[in-house]
Amino acid sequence: MLRTCAILGAVLLVPALFLAIKDGDATYAIAMSAAYASILVLSFLPVLPSFPARASIVAVLFIAGACLAARPSSLFAGAAWLCAASSIASILLSFGWGLAVIAAQVVAMAAIGAARRAAGGLPAGEALGFALSTITAATACTLACFAETQLSKGMRRSMSARDKLAKELFDRQDALLREAAGRHDAERRADFLESHDSLTRLRNRENFELELAKAIEVAAGRGRILGVMAIGIDRFKRVAEIHGPGAGDALLIEAANRLMRSFRDDDLVAREGGDVFLVLLSDMKVPEDAKAVIEKSRRAFDRSFSVNGSEIGLSASFGLALFPNDGIRPDALIRASGVALHLAKEDGPGSYRLYDASLHERLLAKGLIEQQMRGALRSGAFLPWYQPKVDSLGRIVGAEALARWLLPEGDFRQPADFIQEAERSGSICDLGRMVLAKACASAAAWARNGLEPIPVSVNLSPFQFRSDDIVRDVRSILGATSLPASRLDLEITESGIMDEGADAIEKLAELKALGCSITIDDFGTGYSSFAALRDFPVDCVKLPQSFVEPLPSDPRASAIASAVIDLAHVLRFSVVAEGVETRDQFAWLDAARCDQYQGFLFAKPMPERAFESALAKGLDEAIEC
Repeated sequence: MLRTCAILGAVLLVPALFLAIKDGDATYAIAMSAAYASILVLSFLPVLPSFPARASIVAVLFIAGACLAARPSSLFAGAAWLCAASSIASILLSFGWGLAVIAAQVVAMAAIGAARRAAGGLPAGEALGFALSTITAATACTLACFAETQLSKGMRRSMSARDKLAKELFDRQDALLREAAGRHDAERRADFLESHDSLTRLRNRENFELELAKAIEVAAGRGRILGVMAIGIDRFKRVAEIHGPGAGDALLIEAANRLMRSFRDDDLVAREGGDVFLVLLSDMKVPEDAKAVIEKSRRAFDRSFSVNGSEIGLSASFGLALFPNDGIRPDALIRASGVALHLAKEDGPGSYRLYDASLHERLLAKGLIEQQMRGALRSGAFLPWYQPKVDSLGRIVGAEALARWLLPEGDFRQPADFIQEAERSGSICDLGRMVLAKACASAAAWARNGLEPIPVSVNLSPFQFRSDDIVRDVRSILGATSLPASRLDLEITESGIMDEGADAIEKLAELKALGCSITIDDFGTGYSSFAALRDFPVDCVKLPQSFVEPLPSDPRASAIASAVIDLAHVLRFSVVAEGVETRDQFAWLDAARCDQYQGFLFAKPMPERAFESALAKGLDEAIEC
């Protein structure tokens, strides 16, 4: 608006100055120029100045108008500038200031009229017209100021709304930009996670398979070999159980970083899952090249891992499959490397295996046994067979329960065919619990049926003995079968006891508190001694078959067996000789004061009904020796 006034003022100023200069009226020219300069300054200021400056502009306009109105020849021009001063005041300052300027305008016009009337320059008729003109101008100015104030308010509201809308649009645009950036980051992260493992940041199995397919295509075209190596951290689950899953994740991340540093840039390292890593060896000339790679990989585990302030030592096992001998498809090579790794782990920590198809068949057979075992556990197909324990007179004084797997076709599997798989798969505890329960139930039934109430011996595997539930399981089974605890003998290998240390003493003490007796099986085949067993609540030791078999012809074996029996008696342990197969062995052991005997000389393990018959009739009548 001010710039429009400046343009119109310039148009009007030129002829007005021309006339003023022509008439020699300098006052008029100065007043017009000053007023126009004020409007010009206002129109080109980007931000209006402070209140005193605005008030000064209004004052300039007002003084210019008053000066012009004081001259008879420019009365109406002065009145116009005074009206402009009141309008500008209402715009720049407020409506109240506009009214104040209008009041000053009326006073100025009245003073000018009075002065001119006193000087005789204003006749009575003209004075009345002058007064009416002043009142009319004041009224018009008031209305104009009010209208300008309302217009200004409307404009300010519009500008505020425009600014608010502009801010909202800016904020919306900024939000859209942030959303687009976030979506881009999310897409990049999704792309990364699609091809990488989220924990270790290595390539994942799917991406490794794609890269392997490309490498196979190149190797096939050039007639070269390549290798796929599977690396598994030994006993990783045990470490995670002891130190927690957070420690396990930290170990995997550090292991991944070390493996990345161990291989060349051309080799691709990925995580298959769990504690297993995959490596693509694309630059192999002969299979023997893998040995150097494996040695470098082993060195990645030489230094201990620091987790939560603890130093943890780890080792790794390695399985290698080669293209094209062990497979021509990515999935076949990865599967073959996994089979080789599995076989390496069976050899012990830190082992290495090349894929072997025949060994794979064995592994598949083991997998089938494991699957069938789960079904057998559900159906209760594991049964105890009983081998008698006899005294020096050949009387049955006890029985050892030995697990047998009843197959659907009626045949039986021996423990050698499934115990190792049960231990490896973690089913041994369920299997042992089942055999223990059935053996206790059978022993309780013998007494109820009027047979000799002999004790029954049940083997506890090291895995079962290590379980925190073993004491609770034994107590529960004794209660459920109503078998007195004094008729249950628990046989535990010496390595199974010694591996547990102080925990073994506590568990054995709890089992003894129930009333059970404890026998050390295969004593002397591990690393324990009578000095160590002195602290354990043991009732009996078993002289293993490896000690009995050379008797009586081997003097060294005779000396060892005699020493074991004598020391056991000194420590108040009874001695059971197992694996007795000849009468000469029996005679020698009897002379050495062995307490009980067990072996094919007396009886093989037999089903429950056959053993009950032997127990009822007596061993000599029921069994051929």
